[in-house]
Amino acid sequence: MDLQSVLDLCGIADVRACDLDPEGKQKLWGSIKEFAQPLVRQSKEHPLKFFKCTDKQSVALKTVRADIKTAVVKGGNRTGKTHIGALVACVYLLGKDYFIGSDLWEAIKDIPVPEDRGRTVWAVGVDFEAGIKSVIWPKLKMFLPRGESSGVRWRDYEKVVEYTDARGNTSVLRCKSAESGRSKFQGASIDLIWEDEEIPEEVHDECYQRTIDCAGHILITCTPIGEEGKVGTITWLYDLFERCMAGERTVAFTSFSIFDNPHLPKAEVEAAVDRWSGRPEGRARLYGDFYQALGLCYYELDPGAHFIKPYQIPHDWLHFRVIDPHPAKATA
Repeated sequence: MDLQSVLDLCGIADVRACDLDPEGKQKLWGSIKEFAQPLVRQSKEHPLKFFKCTDKQSVALKTVRADIKTAVVKGGNRTGKTHIGALVACVYLLGKDYFIGSDLWEAIKDIPVPEDRGRTVWAVGVDFEAGIKSVIWPKLKMFLPRGESSGVRWRDYEKVVEYTDARGNTSVLRCKSAESGRSKFQGASIDLIWEDEEIPEEVHDECYQRTIDCAGHILITCTPIGEEGKVGTITWLYDLFERCMAGERTVAFTSFSIFDNPHLPKAEVEAAVDRWSGRPEGRARLYGDFYQALGLCYYELDPGAHFIKPYQIPHDWLHFRVIDPHPAKATA
């Protein structure tokens, strides 16, 4: 950890503003480093206690509350929305008492975590390889406490995490793949279900049922480009959005744009804007907006190469009729 990182951790101003010669700055660094060693160690062992939310992430966390059954954080790619899902899942696993006095307390204090018993959490990915193994599991590894005395027990093969708190309550977080089908989501009572990206509607419906008897909650983090095989179509998630806009009080939406993530290099943001501007899914990729692909999208179609003058097709030629149904709109 470099000097400025330690200063940030301690809440000390930029050392470059200090009017000291190089030797004086070196002595200052030594003193601060000695003072900050316990704090640095704690930040590595308990990273979430030192997590600093962006303004937009703080707004999103405030939608995860008792009167909101389903909170949706939709955003463009690399906007920090998945951090919200992993963070909330970890709060349910660890319990809010774990965060008292930490940098994160104000942002998560209203999250409705049952504190008088152990909790059960599901983290649901679209599939195992791209969803759970590559995104969800690494995020949990990044956020949860480390070390033998942390109380966290990892079952890597099953993608399950257990945690026993100071009260002796044991909570369980289990990763599940939506591609396993709705039958694998039955017969359980779940306090929080985090759905990362847009899963099939029947699996989402089954997840909802799992939260009813324990007054649980659902958090969805996604870039709204549609389910696999239905990209650019209006899906169940948009129907949920319309219900929210119509005044349904148990649903809340927060939108993130690529500009809401202060940690992205400016050049990369500009490159993403150049890449996606003007393309059908650009609004979703950059701003987290819903979109519907309109018309035919054959980007490589060249009328000069692919069009011919119409002519009468001989009757003795073999004739074919092609039907191209729309996956969401039969009359499209």
